[in-house]
Order: sequence, then C-alpha cells, then structure tokens
Amino acid sequence: MHFLISESIDRIDRLYTVGSFWLLGLGLLLVILPYDSTTYLESAIIATVFNLGYHMTFHFISILYYEVLIWVERNGTSQIAILAKFMVLLFAYALLLGSYGFIAFLIIRAFVTFDFSYLTPTPVLAGPILGTNKLILKLKSKAG
Repeated sequence: MHFLISESIDRIDRLYTVGSFWLLGLGLLLVILPYDSTTYLESAIIATVFNLGYHMTFHFISILYYEVLIWVERNGTSQIAILAKFMVLLFAYALLLGSYGFIAFLIIRAFVTFDFSYLTPTPVLAGPILGTNKLILKLKSKAG
C-alpha cells in the first residue's frame, strides 16, 4: 500500500532509532525549559510518559501480534491460522489508518482553535505508525 512509510524493515528500524533520539531530545528540552507553570518534576513525568508511549506502542505492535500469530500457526489448525493472519493484518491496517486520522484530527483542531498544545501527542503517535508498518512488512515477508 502507498501509505506505508517504507518497504524495508531495516529502514523502519532506523526511523525508529532516529525517532527515539528525537523524542529523547524533545523530552530533555521539555525538562530543561518547562512551559507555563509546570515544575521540573511534572515536565520529567510528561517526558517519561511520552518516551514510554512511543517505545511501548512500537514494540507491542511490532513484536507481540507477530509472535502470537506464529504461536497460533504452530498450535492451531490451518483455518484458524489463516483467520488469525487476516485479523492481525486487518487490525494493523485499521490501527495505521486510525493513527494517521488522529494526527490529522489533532492538526486540524490545533489550527482551527489556534491552540497548538493539541499537537503535543503527535510525536508519540509515530510509535504505533512505525510499529504497524513493521508488523505489516513482517506479515508480507512471511507470506512471500
């Protein structure tokens, strides 16, 4: 599909690493320069939650569903394995479209209301987008 970021798992991993460093830098910047009336502790908690959200969603999506699918293929019947692969692929595409849709919603909302704090969670959504891309590429390479 054309809305995949890359056709290479290695490129997805490199983008994940770049995103990790970028989000780490953004988190450190948030801690060093807290905004409005937030304290350093609150800023550190926000930065930690953002980083955890990014990393956990990437790994949860890209590894867990694939491993569950492999387990189902080893321990289930062929019909269940086919259904499970279809359901995981359907979930992956729905999650990918949902993430893109949520980013679009946040951008539109920020520009309509001129409240750009709505853009705050957009870097975290790169985690599910990259994880879903990696899952889809793993499923495609397994089929082919």
